[in-house]
Amino acid sequence: MPVTKIVYRFRDASVPPRYHRSYTISVTPDEANVVVNSYSTQLNELTVQLSPSEFQAALDIIEKSQITEASDNEVAPKTIGGKIEYLTLFENDTEIFKANTHGDSGQGKGRLCGDVKAVQQYLTSLFPNFRSLLK
Repeated sequence: MPVTKIVYRFRDASVPPRYHRSYTISVTPDEANVVVNSYSTQLNELTVQLSPSEFQAALDIIEKSQITEASDNEVAPKTIGGKIEYLTLFENDTEIFKANTHGDSGQGKGRLCGDVKAVQQYLTSLFPNFRSLLK
């Protein structure tokens, strides 16, 4: 199945609003979009154009990072609180992979395993001065 869209979401821990920064990155073969928020308040949004090779590189990083979905009984117990990372892959409008770092939350989502940090680093690198968007 060819992946046509990648969505990575970082949900920050519960901290005071002035420190809380969560974001969603959506990547297609043509563009990457990031939306940064503090709880329900949108702080920044940026869309950049991508080359086909940049999108392919994102797919390659996901594969190289051995991103998989494991059931809760295959990995360490869930943690309480803290940040959560989500990764969803689409073929057109159909979700073909969905998992998060906290595992099943009663919604049928599995535990996101593999080198999630490498995926996050590549996807955030698509945006010039990504860190400034978090301010």
